[in-house]
Amino acid sequence: MKLNDSAFDSLVQELAPKIASAIPAAAVQAQTAVAQKVPKVAGVQGGMTFLNVGSANGVKSGDIFQITREVDSGMQDPDTHQPIMRKKKICTLVVSDVDDAIASGKCAGDVAKSGDIASAVTNH
Repeated sequence: MKLNDSAFDSLVQELAPKIASAIPAAAVQAQTAVAQKVPKVAGVQGGMTFLNVGSANGVKSGDIFQITREVDSGMQDPDTHQPIMRKKKICTLVVSDVDDAIASGKCAGDVAKSGDIASAVTNH
């Protein structure tokens, strides 16, 4: 029993400082994840598609976004009887103008609508 207690105490002394130092970083990461805004189409004007995110959200000129819209597939989940939605690709947006809170550019494809989701395309 004394060996177990000794091993436990040793482990606590080793891990406690590591855990205590990791807590503030985890809290910052959690706040950042909550604070991140989901990019959406704010509207279309003069042939330009506007997003509700800008340089404050890390958007830069030249960034590419895939614009999608949730549409009803015409099917229902057999268990919940809720409509099954799917993402329909609308267009590909290339950002050309960026302000703090808004970004805009030309969208190749169909015309986007306010509320459509903008997913950043990553270059591999």
